[in-house]
Amino acid sequence: MKWISRHKLLLAERFGEAARESAILWFVFSALDALVTRGLTVAWFASNTSVAIAVWSFGIYFEVVAKEKR
Repeated sequence: MKWISRHKLLLAERFGEAARESAILWFVFSALDALVTRGLTVAWFASNTSVAIAVWSFGIYFEVVAKEKR
């Protein structure tokens, strides 16, 4: 199969969507795990939230760029 621009744009959109979903799931379940194991601290929560927001933003960026190229 030859990759045409339509396939590349579709792949970029799906990658962005997967990054957003992964960030949200990572944020929720890692926070729940830390809460259950009593390892939840303010510093841990802040760093985990920062990384999740960064990955989520990266996913949004990928989707926006892909949709602009359509």
